[in-house]
Amino acid sequence: MKVAIDLRPYQGGHQFRGIGKYISNVLPELFRLAPDDEFICYYWGSRPPELTRGKNVNFVRVAGNRTMSLNRYVSWLTIRNLGILPKVEADVFVQPDIFYGLKSGVKNVTVLYDLIPLIFHDEYFSLKDSVVRLRRIKQFKTQQNLRIFKRVTERYQNVDHILSISEASLVDLHRLYPKTKKIASTV
Repeated sequence: MKVAIDLRPYQGGHQFRGIGKYISNVLPELFRLAPDDEFICYYWGSRPPELTRGKNVNFVRVAGNRTMSLNRYVSWLTIRNLGILPKVEADVFVQPDIFYGLKSGVKNVTVLYDLIPLIFHDEYFSLKDSVVRLRRIKQFKTQQNLRIFKRVTERYQNVDHILSISEASLVDLHRLYPKTKKIASTV
């Protein structure tokens, strides 16, 4: 099987947080456990991220606007619901962070971490020391952030399979987006 993986979330500030930890722990195991499969990993910047890899892993640099930081670029993509990856010729496309977008013409798999900003939006978007507040609220009002987050999380309804890190996150997802019940599982 040919599997395409978007590594930009690992490079975009998540490297030292939950999403980055998930990627740095799960992907090397996936590469190891599936030696007969081919993995194409898309990355941003001048060199691929430092991940344990095997002979079955190829890295492809994503061209983009070099004058923009990756975090700002992701914000721009999120607002416009665009993707910058080239045409993906694979059996499946793995998107570790749905904010980075999905690919049409291929089966999509994404990871659900939590929906805390949707469920506890008043508290989440009002925290003075929150990462979101520091980076995003400078540009957008709280309600605009919430609308963007809702629009992005609606993408979960359009994927072929969702891997969730917890049963509680799946319950939240199914409550907010009932259409996703048949396509989600915990890992």
